[in-house]
Amino acid sequence: MRIDQPDETARAAYRAGALALIITVGVILAALAFEHIGGYAPCPLCLQQRYAYYIGVPFLFIALVFVSAGQRYPAGLIFLFVSLAFLANSVLGVYHAGAEWGFWPGPDSCAGAQELTTSAGGLLQSL
Repeated sequence: MRIDQPDETARAAYRAGALALIITVGVILAALAFEHIGGYAPCPLCLQQRYAYYIGVPFLFIALVFVSAGQRYPAGLIFLFVSLAFLANSVLGVYHAGAEWGFWPGPDSCAGAQELTTSAGGLLQSL
């Protein structure tokens, strides 16, 4: 094998990291599109769940640069850091979903804590 050619492990790490970056960018862009185009106002928990994405996108890019440069150790540490950030984010997501679905109480600012009404009189009173 020539020195200038990456080995299969590096190529697999680059493909996996690039896929993670593409998915991460797609998810945060979709959330922002729902917010701005659809007119959905996110609650504070929704905004907190985006932190992992805002952190993950640049760090995944940096990790891909390290993989391209053949620097496996720093790339691996960054991938581990991003993985832990998304693991913590998934715990927050489970809590948020449970609060939205009424499984447990959530913060007062969460949409799950608000009473939804379907009658016209109830809708007018809530305005």
